[in-house]
Amino acid sequence: MRFPFIRGGAVLAGIAALVSSGCAKEATTQAPPAVPSAAEAPIAGTPSQAYVEHGKPGTTQDPSAAPTASSAPAGITPDLVLGNAALTPTPDLDAEVARLEKAGGDKKALATAYVKRGTARLKDDRAAPRAKYPAALKDFRRALALDPTNGEAQKNAQTIEDIYKSLGRPVPKP
Repeated sequence: MRFPFIRGGAVLAGIAALVSSGCAKEATTQAPPAVPSAAEAPIAGTPSQAYVEHGKPGTTQDPSAAPTASSAPAGITPDLVLGNAALTPTPDLDAEVARLEKAGGDKKALATAYVKRGTARLKDDRAAPRAKYPAALKDFRRALALDPTNGEAQKNAQTIEDIYKSLGRPVPKP
């Protein structure tokens, strides 16, 4: 079979270029990891089960044991490890809500303050979901009670309710 578009040494020159550039390096092969037999496989939940902890292969831990403060990486508080971290304080937003509640005048301004605080709680990356979602939902519901047309409060309240539903958990009552 003839290929009119290939000229004499063009094929050899192309192959030589590939080899010299490293594209044709030998492929390294590895044997697939051995799969233990049923008799050798650890039973889930046994203390001898191995795990890898951020570059520390071969360490063992009881998988049924709850995390402790000593197992936390540096800079992580025990509450974050245990999933009990409280809300990050928002003194400026709390003061704004208190000031507007005390003034008792502009409902839309108070609703906006609740939305700002609810949004801060919702986006609080350090707080545990069990702390931030109910608090944020409460703020969004308060905002909606004051201003039922507040789109941001509606959207965020619905997002939190959808999160609860997707987890199969009951949505907190108003």
